Amino acid sequence: MRKIFTFSLILVLATIFVGCDRLLVATHYVTIYNDDYDKYITCVYVRDYYGYGGRWSKNQINGYIYPGESESILLDEGRYDFKIVMEDDYYSYTIFEEDVAVYSDITLYISYYKLSDTQKSKVIKVPKAKE
Repeated sequence: MRKIFTFSLILVLATIFVGCDRLLVATHYVTIYNDDYDKYITCVYVRDYYGYGGRWSKNQINGYIYPGESESILLDEGRYDFKIVMEDDYYSYTIFEEDVAVYSDITLYISYYKLSDTQKSKVIKVPKAKE
């Protein structure tokens, strides 16, 4: 009877530590750095890369990220899409960073002006309503 109990205990512990992937997933910081000189980041949304159009998370930052400032978020290891909303006095810019590998702490440098013309063509630029 004691051998069966010991064997069962080992089996249960092995299942908990090996079978429960959630317990073994590492987390890493993703730092969102505002590398623009006159735009501020208002929202950062995240979704799994393999979600293929899955739902975006809630806004991951508190307040705004002004030029030269940053904020970090904690994510499980994996691949992610990011939707970053920047604003200035005249426009709102939605920038997409797709298929970002998060297997260590990383920094995303976000700047509208440093995007190539091809990258800028993917940005959603919306004029703000005049007051």
